[in-house]
Amino acid sequence: MENQPTNNPRTSISLAQHYLLMKRPQDALQALSKVSPDELDSPFYWLLRGSIQFELDQIQPAHQSVQKGLTEFPDYTPLLSLGSSLHAETDDFPAAERMILAALQIEPENSDYLLKYAGLLIKGDQREKAQKIIDRVRQIDPENPKVKQIGAFNAYMEGDSQKATDLAKDHLRDNPEDILSHQFFGALQADQGNLASGERHLSSAAYLSGGQQDISAQARAIRIQSHWLLYPLRFVDRIGGSTIWVGTIVAYFVLRALELRQFATILALTYLTFAIYSWIAPPLLSRWFDYRYGQIR
Repeated sequence: MENQPTNNPRTSISLAQHYLLMKRPQDALQALSKVSPDELDSPFYWLLRGSIQFELDQIQPAHQSVQKGLTEFPDYTPLLSLGSSLHAETDDFPAAERMILAALQIEPENSDYLLKYAGLLIKGDQREKAQKIIDRVRQIDPENPKVKQIGAFNAYMEGDSQKATDLAKDHLRDNPEDILSHQFFGALQADQGNLASGERHLSSAAYLSGGQQDISAQARAIRIQSHWLLYPLRFVDRIGGSTIWVGTIVAYFVLRALELRQFATILALTYLTFAIYSWIAPPLLSRWFDYRYGQIR
């Protein structure tokens, strides 16, 4: 039938790439299985195979695909870049840095590789060095959409929430269907107390990702946190549970010392009621969300 995978290697590669772009990695892997043995000599085959496996969270098989490709094509920079991403995914940042630096030795002006290196430096707490690289990319490739994204991440790590928000908002305006942009901006908004906006953008990220589990879980957590039933807990978060506890104890004994035992009892019962509410409301609401919207698996 038309549009079905065939044994033509060129068609199979193209179809696999199409499925990957459409966020259908399982179909992409199936299409790639139709490739002829001759096509295994192509570095793009190993890049595509590793990318599909990465999308399927098959990290070890993806590593193997990258290594097989690099054995035959050691200077193929997209494979080096993919290998860097795979190592970063497992928090092996030294290995990730080595691979992206190897790619930069071959293509020192590649803005995407430079920004990937900057991202690794930020995670390694080398933010000043990362900012210099970001500024360099802004000069050599000012239209690169990732400049504002990485810049926003660096600003956030430096504690400049306003700058991070402005850069993330600009990037999102230019890239309204970018998953990571919605996810990062949503997390920023939630961190600043704008729960409704945070939940909206995280839900958009979950939708654009095809229901990716970790993003869906983030959106669900913010949706629960922003529910009206938990509004009183925001007051506790702002003041601090220990502060409220100490204040209640002090007030209780002051009222008792003033012979206002009835008020002291009311205060104690009120605090106990609020404590029970704070313990049972979040899990009950979580269970209700599971019943209403289904569990995230």
